[in-house]
Amino acid sequence: MLLRPTTLRLSCKGHNGSITELVSFSKVSDIVCLHETWLMSNELGILNDVVPGLSGVGVSAVDISADLLCCRPYAVVVTCAEVC
Repeated sequence: MLLRPTTLRLSCKGHNGSITELVSFSKVSDIVCLHETWLMSNELGILNDVVPGLSGVGVSAVDISADLLCCRPYAVVVTCAEVC
């Protein structure tokens, strides 16, 4: 029998306000997809420290090599899954 992983999606509106939800979701789901974390690409690694045993990868559309960033980080998609 093939088991399908459970997946949940969380709209963060900034990652700091969503840490409690991420911890709760990680207990009932195999994969948690986050969007609107407002993280820059060089900040995505902090999600690996939020929930023990959870590892995440992500992509940000913001070009951090630009001299001036004139908007908040956007279009960030992060997927977190339990480390086997």
